[in-house]
Amino acid sequence: MARALFQILCKIGDRLLPEGAAFWLRYRYHLRYGEAELAWVKRLCSADETFLDVGAAQGVYAFAALGRVRRLCLFEPNPAMQEALRRVFPQTRLFDCALSAEEGRIELRTPVVRGIAYHGVATIEQRNDLALLV
Repeated sequence: MARALFQILCKIGDRLLPEGAAFWLRYRYHLRYGEAELAWVKRLCSADETFLDVGAAQGVYAFAALGRVRRLCLFEPNPAMQEALRRVFPQTRLFDCALSAEEGRIELRTPVVRGIAYHGVATIEQRNDLALLV
């Protein structure tokens, strides 16, 4: 129940809160219900380091490192996500590309469910049918 309520608050926050506050709310949600590694970011960062967020998406890891490192560098290929990242993290270096061991171009696929684009789960994996959201 608490998780569902938190998800609703995040969705409402995206529409009603200032963008920075909505990012904070998403960060708090992911800290509680997301990847366990997120809790380690604060412990592993130090003020003399550069933090790389590869596939920055919603900026959850960048938000965790903000103010704890010398410099933030975000890598995000999705133009829809880049706009918000630039506004919320103006002091960071944002690279509008994906990182890979291979050079080339590939299509980034974003699932759309009932007219809503889910940019945070966009993928380049062709075998991913994006069915989990439908």
